[in-house]
Amino acid sequence: MAEKKARNPDACIPSPDEVEKAVEGYGRINYVITKPVNGLRRVVVLRRQNLEMLKEPVEFTIPADLKPEDEVVLDHMIQSICRRVPKLMRFAAENSSMWRMTRYYLLYRTGSQKTICNYAYHIYRVCQYLGKSPDQLIEEASRDPRAIEQHVRGLENYLLLLKSMRISPSYIIHSIQAMKALYKANGLRLEMDHPIRSLSIYPDRAPRPEELQRLLEYASLREKVIISMLALGGFRLGTLTRLKYRHVKHDLEAGITPIHIHVEAEITKGKYCDYDTFIGNEAVEYLKLYLEQRRRRGEIITDDSPLIASAHKPPIPLTEISVYKLINRLYRKAGLIGLGERMHPLRVHSLRKFFRTQLTARGVPAEYVEYMMGHKTSRYNDVKSLGVEFLRNLYKLADLSIRPKPLTEEQIIKILNQAIREMARRAGIKLLEEEIEPAAYIKAEESSSLEKLSLELEAILKHMLAKAMEENRKALSHAI
Repeated sequence: MAEKKARNPDACIPSPDEVEKAVEGYGRINYVITKPVNGLRRVVVLRRQNLEMLKEPVEFTIPADLKPEDEVVLDHMIQSICRRVPKLMRFAAENSSMWRMTRYYLLYRTGSQKTICNYAYHIYRVCQYLGKSPDQLIEEASRDPRAIEQHVRGLENYLLLLKSMRISPSYIIHSIQAMKALYKANGLRLEMDHPIRSLSIYPDRAPRPEELQRLLEYASLREKVIISMLALGGFRLGTLTRLKYRHVKHDLEAGITPIHIHVEAEITKGKYCDYDTFIGNEAVEYLKLYLEQRRRRGEIITDDSPLIASAHKPPIPLTEISVYKLINRLYRKAGLIGLGERMHPLRVHSLRKFFRTQLTARGVPAEYVEYMMGHKTSRYNDVKSLGVEFLRNLYKLADLSIRPKPLTEEQIIKILNQAIREMARRAGIKLLEEEIEPAAYIKAEESSSLEKLSLELEAILKHMLAKAMEENRKALSHAI
């Protein structure tokens, strides 16, 4: 297991003469690699991604003859783990099985830094309980397949202990997933005898419009931009912090609302696909004021300027963790969550839920909402092919806002009609010009199965309309 770090923060910092390679720059964990001594190199992690110095630099050693591809794995491990839990870096670096797991996820999966960090944390906790390092576990299992059964029993005892402490089921499941990933990346298979049930004992929910209004009352201008863009654009936190001015430039300068934002796959969570979303009038107004405020302070905003920046000079992008803390502070300040609560019903992700629940309640078909949230569903390509202007019109008709604006029956019908007509056009079905009659396009000679499908579609649409009107009545009662 990992040894304790040096007590004196300056004791392990190498002199300039010792350094062979330095990784620096904002947005990256800063570290140095020293020249070889006795077949080893020292790696010292010095700064976080916001250039803030670590209270205690993290030091560990690597072989002097590390291959270039191994340096890629090392960098990814450092960038992943030291963003959240720098203390775990020595534990990960000193176990070759952890290197292989990082390599596996970097090569064959998305290489998500969050995944690497979370798995490293859970593996560390399990290994602490078992009293063995990852390398020892993998070596035992490789030498004797029956050892895996003992490891499973030990893991089950650990999970039982977590349950007795009322640890959430999701935490327990993540522990299992992390251990399975460790064994799989090292050519082994760890299987539990029975599946663990996933129960949500700390459910979260979407905030109500009046709660978001209260949140905005306590927010600064920059915080208003963050809250309104998350709620009205459905962004993930990591995606929002990576947006640049160029993402909104065209529509913002042309005065087009809602503003279209094309999100590239590179700045999404899993890097699976790009997508398009929009921000409505409230977010646009806050954004205009915020950008003007920055210009008055002397900032020259270019296409590559961060859309939401720090107060530093020059401004730099906010980190995901800093925005996370900012929103939680606002929740507390507004009295929406309490200090004594273990898990809060309103969380940062709840703002993204607001986007989904409000749009679907206002009649926008679920597959379109999923696309605008960056989810790659089975209908992803179909929705994308409809084009930006079609989606913009749907979003505009929904009139999504933080201030309660209940839709009229006419608006809801327009949203549904437009979606139905587009689906019918793509299916090669011509609808009547005056009104939509789902059964009207069925010819007498066509099969009864098509008639049944049409009737089912009509029933589904009637149900959707009734549900949307019910949500509308609820919104009106809340507003009153």
